[in-house]
Amino acid sequence: METEIQTTPTNKSQGSSYVVPVAIIIAGALIAGAVYFSNGTARPKTNTANDTDIEDDLGTPGPIDISVDINGWPVLGDQNAPITLVEYADFACSFCGKFHTETLPSIKKDYIDTGKVKLVYKDFPVVGGDMAAEAAHCAGEQGKYWEYFDLLFDKQSTDRGTWNTVEAHRGYAEGLGLDADALASCFNERKYQTKVQTAATEALQNGGQGTPFFIMNETPISGAQPYSVFQTAFDAELTK
Repeated sequence: METEIQTTPTNKSQGSSYVVPVAIIIAGALIAGAVYFSNGTARPKTNTANDTDIEDDLGTPGPIDISVDINGWPVLGDQNAPITLVEYADFACSFCGKFHTETLPSIKKDYIDTGKVKLVYKDFPVVGGDMAAEAAHCAGEQGKYWEYFDLLFDKQSTDRGTWNTVEAHRGYAEGLGLDADALASCFNERKYQTKVQTAATEALQNGGQGTPFFIMNETPISGAQPYSVFQTAFDAELTK
């Protein structure tokens, strides 16, 4: 499965990157591996300018009491859909971008648009997308959360290094026809910082060890799995 391994989110006022370069992982794996995962919490990773995608090989976590609060979170699809798919992800995570590009369109066409599934997106910033997540909620105040959501993933590879700046989000707001001054003010105030951090904490408590991480009703699904995995899970749930 494909995920980006994460560390417990911090309360820093600026976005940050927490992915270890591959060379460091290889060099330190034999020495630090046992300690690194001994208590289920990753140790702090070296800050880098560019994140490196690695597979999450932590295995399947033990039984966890799933608890998800979807009140006040953006929902894509029919509110009364029988399946709720909660996605915990980071706009700066490459595997999250892969899911958005390769898998979500098929899920949307076959399950969301047909009223079978609703998608709830919750923030789990682990590689530096916290400020982008806050900006998306600012856009949501003007009724364009999902448009901003799509734009962030579309611009991920080229722009994520600028997402801590108000100028980047002002430009996005202008491009989407939003009140750029209002969004910039919301962004500078860090109005949604606590909301984003609370979602990240919830993801960890629900067993999330990397991004993307999903909960389908009460069933965890880890990693940027192919469409077939979600299709099988949805169809099994719908026939219960």
